[in-house]
Amino acid sequence: MIRTLARDLRSIGLAGWLAYVVDRGLSLVSRGCIRFTALWFYAQPVEQISTIKRRDEDRIRTELAGPGQVPDASFGRPLGAIPERFEQGSTCIAAFNGDQLAGFMWLQFESLRERLVRCDFVPLPQGRASWDFDVFVAPPFRMGRTFGRLWSHAKSYLQERGIETTLSWVAFDNMASRRAHERMGARRVGWALILTVGKAQLLLASTSPYIHFSVSEANRPKVLVQAPKG
Repeated sequence: MIRTLARDLRSIGLAGWLAYVVDRGLSLVSRGCIRFTALWFYAQPVEQISTIKRRDEDRIRTELAGPGQVPDASFGRPLGAIPERFEQGSTCIAAFNGDQLAGFMWLQFESLRERLVRCDFVPLPQGRASWDFDVFVAPPFRMGRTFGRLWSHAKSYLQERGIETTLSWVAFDNMASRRAHERMGARRVGWALILTVGKAQLLLASTSPYIHFSVSEANRPKVLVQAPKG
């Protein structure tokens, strides 16, 4: 037991472990009616993203993808989620091996309507910050440069639009993603704790609106995530 606890603490950290235990405990006791979600907000300076040039022998190509190029249930995403992203104006940068979708990442320049929790995440300052989400590479392509190629393409695209910082959230207990962000030069700029009880949701955050209670989709909070200055 103690060894298992020590291993978990090393792998996800104390904050991540506590968030995981609280969520699992509440979910089990309530049979899934109560959930606890803890998120860090990260800011990634666009200029610090590595640039990877395409080589003649590269099988992978990256491009801006439209609805017809990204099937509805790509990589196990819920039915309706991907069409919804396009409808909301999100941009998809996709990696292809021939006609096979090898990975993708998504950008949103306005308000991101999140599905995991009932929140809209707004990147600020408007016009200089964006939101990035759901960066995913299929397992057969993870040993190559696909991940870096997606980010390199994103860097060029973001700079063309005058975006200086891209923002994202990472779950407290997702140490792998946290480390990946920090290796790229991203740093924490805030947090949010969300308790969901049936249809009721309580939000506590380090940023506006700081505290918010809602019981319906009609009252989704807009969480303003500010990119650091300088």
